[in-house]
Amino acid sequence: MTEEAKTCEALLAVLGRLKLALSTAADMHGLTLTQMHTMYNIWHGAETMGQLAGSVHCDASTATGMVDRLIAQNLVTRESCESDRRTKLLALTSKGQKIMDDIMADLPALFGCKQLSDHEQQMLRSLLERIAVV
Repeated sequence: MTEEAKTCEALLAVLGRLKLALSTAADMHGLTLTQMHTMYNIWHGAETMGQLAGSVHCDASTATGMVDRLIAQNLVTRESCESDRRTKLLALTSKGQKIMDDIMADLPALFGCKQLSDHEQQMLRSLLERIAVV
């Protein structure tokens, strides 16, 4: 097996662990993985419905449905932009922000980062950043 193939197998194994960890984090807060991913993208800077749809790689109607369900749970707000009424602005509610803060605090343990030294985490982050832009 080539080094590249071994690396791909290791990345697939990590992907499985990350998916399980993310599902666990979502479940702990009564969310689906899709809802948590939507909230993460809003938390991370998707301020409009269009930006959110682009971030989660879906069409506008799918993004609208996801946001509608989060609004019903009082996790997200959607308001018209004052300068362009066609644009809908998104934000986490205080309840949604608290959930995201809790999830982000839980992820290092769930992802296994706490097993790594600071130096190992810096090395891993550097490598992940390099392959993330490919």
